[in-house]
Amino acid sequence: MHSWKYGKSLAILVQQVKRPCLVASAVLHGLLLFVPLPPQPSADAPPTKPIRLTRLPLSSNSPPVPILKPSPIGQPSLLPNPSQPISLPSPTVSRVAISASPSLPAPVAATPIPSVSPSLTPIPSISPSLTPLPTPSIDPDPFADFPHVSGAQAGCAGSERCWQTADTQWRAIANDIQQALKDKGYALESLPLAEETGRQVYRVFKAGEDPYYLSFISTPQGTVYSSTERPMTPNEMNMLSGF
Repeated sequence: MHSWKYGKSLAILVQQVKRPCLVASAVLHGLLLFVPLPPQPSADAPPTKPIRLTRLPLSSNSPPVPILKPSPIGQPSLLPNPSQPISLPSPTVSRVAISASPSLPAPVAATPIPSVSPSLTPIPSISPSLTPLPTPSIDPDPFADFPHVSGAQAGCAGSERCWQTADTQWRAIANDIQQALKDKGYALESLPLAEETGRQVYRVFKAGEDPYYLSFISTPQGTVYSSTERPMTPNEMNMLSGF
């Protein structure tokens, strides 16, 4: 009974030891495969020939090579003789003559710069040709000889073609001016108005002149007459009349 147990234990122990040995053996065989082998001599390589050295005899024409013998080197006496005095060389001082005033180089004369006078080219004077401007033709003022009534003043309603008089008889004033204009060659045409009370408008024209409109308006202060390029509107007449 005990011998069987002992044999079984020994077999187990052998199996445990055998496995590591197999692993170690496989590792060693693998390492041997990677070790490089020495190169083998090639059979195709040519065999080496031995080299023989031949000593050549000296020719009779070549000069003999002199053999140099070493000359004996005398030992110098390192210690001086105390009986002989040692003479030191006296230093020689070179005297240099120094002049009291150093000689300076002579100043170089400056080369004069020639003066250049600029040549000015005269500019020819240009006389402008003045062309006389044509005199504009001034249209004759139709009111230069306008037959104004006595005492009329210009400037009503801020216009130079508006006159005012203190005479309240506006119809008489309109008839007098109308007759004076006819005597000067003008023609007058009466225009119809929506409101004719205290107002009258004429179209005044003459050959060779621009026509204009002459309005007469009755105001509380007197009479106003004005000339315009177009007929006055009722509102404009109201402003002049003061209503």
